[in-house]
Amino acid sequence: MTRAAPWVAFEKALEADPARRPLRELLLERYGDDPQYDALVRQHRTMVLQEEPLHAPSLRALANIDARTGARDGGRRFLELLAVAGKITDEERHRLAHNVPKAEDRAGRLARRGGP
Repeated sequence: MTRAAPWVAFEKALEADPARRPLRELLLERYGDDPQYDALVRQHRTMVLQEEPLHAPSLRALANIDARTGARDGGRRFLELLAVAGKITDEERHRLAHNVPKAEDRAGRLARRGGP
């Protein structure tokens, strides 16, 4: 059995029963903030947020992944949700203040919504 085999088995168990939150948390702890697991972490954190929309560790992890991978908003939406939840750190507040949406992004959103 390879070193990765137990984690693969846990992933398969979650596919069969996605409601096993303790197992999901164990995998997330194992994956940590390692960029090689970003896709898996994103999937698991999204599942946690479906159950608990303001789960601070998941919001924080997704903000970091988006910032690291160059997502269009750089994780801003997750930082905003951390602020709403009252869980934003000073460093995250600083990132949020310096991650202002570009004018063309705001204009595009307004055009899609049909007004100001």
